[in-house]
Amino acid sequence: MIAATLAFLAQAAIVSVDVCSRHPELFKVRPITAEEGKRFAKPGGAVPTIIGFDEGSVISGPCTRFIKTVGGVVTLTNNHQFVISNSALVPISAGSGPPPSHFVPPRNVMRIASNKFAEGSGRIFVKSFDDGGDHTALWSGPKGSAIGTIRCADAETCRLEHLILASPYRIRNFGFVPPPHPEMSVGSLWFWTTLRPGEEALVGYTFLLRTR
Repeated sequence: MIAATLAFLAQAAIVSVDVCSRHPELFKVRPITAEEGKRFAKPGGAVPTIIGFDEGSVISGPCTRFIKTVGGVVTLTNNHQFVISNSALVPISAGSGPPPSHFVPPRNVMRIASNKFAEGSGRIFVKSFDDGGDHTALWSGPKGSAIGTIRCADAETCRLEHLILASPYRIRNFGFVPPPHPEMSVGSLWFWTTLRPGEEALVGYTFLLRTR
């Protein structure tokens, strides 16, 4: 009876964000295969870089239109949050998340070329994570995305430094999971992209921070 009711709601296109919050089974979640994972991103040449696909999930179904953000958690437009576990969305209490970066890059590195990691046009700055004078940043556009580093001497003097990965997909968000011990040199990098209307993907890679 429950399955039939949910199927009716989906087919009748009357699913609301509140219904989706109460019925996470309306979200379809499948794992991304290792072969698929290779197609989402191409590693940059030098460290730091990604060194292999780790895991990922594709989320689909009638409720995906209410997804506001995907990252460590999936957040809906009513701020209800879920984690992905065993190919399903599991509700959790809402958290505050990491503090936002207030870095605004100067004009010369606000945009980069769509076909290479260089100043140009086609991809525009989305967000960054800051570490002193270094900023790990995301640029995205219709022809794909890039994650790389910006080195700044001051607020007005910045340059593109290093490409971490390039993707043929339009990345909407990204983040890091640091290594569990400071002496370790590998962690994880994830990003979120929309594959097509009604289909979101969260993809994770092993991230090499430094060589020994």
